[in-house]
Amino acid sequence: LSMAARIEKELVPRFAAIPGLRIYNGGEAEDTREVTADLGVAAILAVIGITVVITLMLGSFLEAAFVVAVVPFSAAAVVLTFFMHGKPLSLLAMMGAIGLAGVVVNAAIVMVDSIHRQLRSVDGDDRQARREAIIDAVVSRLRPVLVTSLTTLGGVMPTAYGLGGYDAVVSPMSLALGWGLALSTLVTLLLVPTLYTLAGDMRELGGLGIRARLTALRSHGGDVAED
Repeated sequence: LSMAARIEKELVPRFAAIPGLRIYNGGEAEDTREVTADLGVAAILAVIGITVVITLMLGSFLEAAFVVAVVPFSAAAVVLTFFMHGKPLSLLAMMGAIGLAGVVVNAAIVMVDSIHRQLRSVDGDDRQARREAIIDAVVSRLRPVLVTSLTTLGGVMPTAYGLGGYDAVVSPMSLALGWGLALSTLVTLLLVPTLYTLAGDMRELGGLGIRARLTALRSHGGDVAED
């Protein structure tokens, strides 16, 4: 792709003035561009599908958004992983990143569901009780989330580093899946509870604003009645 881009930039303009001559890049460069575009569409469809399924499962689009929020971090983790290993972000690595999107949400789903269940028994107006419930939910699900992530990491890492034989197709996908999952799990443990707390604070501020406006309207109505 880099060679094709250089040819289009430096060589093709030299022949643009010749009538009846058409120059284009074909072969592997063209195929790679088509596949890359298809992967972008596949990634978008994957995120949309995950969001719809989680929304139906949890019954809340906001909570589904909390879960899907870890997907961009997983993509960033894949980019960082291949940069640190000095390897190109190939099509196979991108395929692994798309598969990773479906894996990293598992920990977030477990975390969100646990928080959701814990908050059912808490008064929505008690801010301190909500925070304690979120902390209890995170602590209770910490071990299952870590164990699930570590077992998956242990399963893909030998293939990622070619222990017992390197496979040019599976190893880049395993590398993207393994380290992407490891870094994304750490983000999940911090991001999801933070988003839940932030959402609760925003609801509380919104409720206070509505109460203040209602109080002002009632006070204004009372002044008009006295006049």
